[in-house]
Amino acid sequence: MHDWVKVHLKAYSGASVEERRAWWITLKWYFGYCAKKELGEPTNRDNGKIFWRDAVLCADPEDWQKAQWGDALKWFFEELAARDVAGAKLRSALRRRHLAYTTEKAYMGWLRRFQAFLHPKEAMDSESGRRGAFSNLLGGGKGVGADGPEPVF
Repeated sequence: MHDWVKVHLKAYSGASVEERRAWWITLKWYFGYCAKKELGEPTNRDNGKIFWRDAVLCADPEDWQKAQWGDALKWFFEELAARDVAGAKLRSALRRRHLAYTTEKAYMGWLRRFQAFLHPKEAMDSESGRRGAFSNLLGGGKGVGADGPEPVF
């Protein structure tokens, strides 16, 4: 998830470079909190509310910190998480098949890396050549195709 968010944050023009750096620090804190507390996918707004209540407000921040941290989370949920159609579809398909949570985390990680690789294009609208280039990149240049018949290991 980190690469995917970082790519979009760098491309975002609605905030200064200093603001985006501060937002990145806040978002890394939030992602770490979600992982440590095993809350699940950070794109879930309920996890953001838990983070705000349990981590941010307990830190007793000053007003400017609250505003900055709130702006970071607002950007993440409104600009990024709201547009994450591919993630929601993948998560839904995996849960319909009753796959393990660790499998879901692994698949979501692959999706995020794929989205970061394709930026600024949307992952699902990519050309097959780009998917093949990504597969080859993941395979360490071993010629693994988009269909991936050969295991990388």
